[in-house]
Amino acid sequence: MVTGIGSELYVVSELNGRWQEADEITHQVTLGLQWLQPTWVIEGGIVKNLTNNNDLTVLFSSRFHF
Repeated sequence: MVTGIGSELYVVSELNGRWQEADEITHQVTLGLQWLQPTWVIEGGIVKNLTNNNDLTVLFSSRFHF
């Protein structure tokens, strides 16, 4: 167990870019929440594609500290 880390909740905002098929770059903005516990993290957000069609995508992930 990781010591010194309590339960915390963060609001996350990110401006990112990523490669897509056909060697194109997509710019996107993400708004979400991150819940941090001593042994795990759960996070989720809404991603908006800024480059092409303004699609919205929901993102969810989790990870464990060991």
